[in-house]
Amino acid sequence: MKKEDFKNTLISEVQKIPLADRKKWDSTDLFEWWTLASTANTYLRWDHFKGDLWQRVPGFLKGYFGPNAVF
Repeated sequence: MKKEDFKNTLISEVQKIPLADRKKWDSTDLFEWWTLASTANTYLRWDHFKGDLWQRVPGFLKGYFGPNAVF
């Protein structure tokens, strides 16, 4: 999977969680969700990425979790 495909899949998956719930999330909640989601969904893989994908997840999902979430 390429970067944009990964990002789009990530956003699609997190949007399955109601916005009201995601607005209560902090980075720990996001990490817990990411751990489960990335284990369950093989499409949450980024080909040839060097390093820990988690390091990119909060940036890709800015605006999708926390008190300022709007998407």
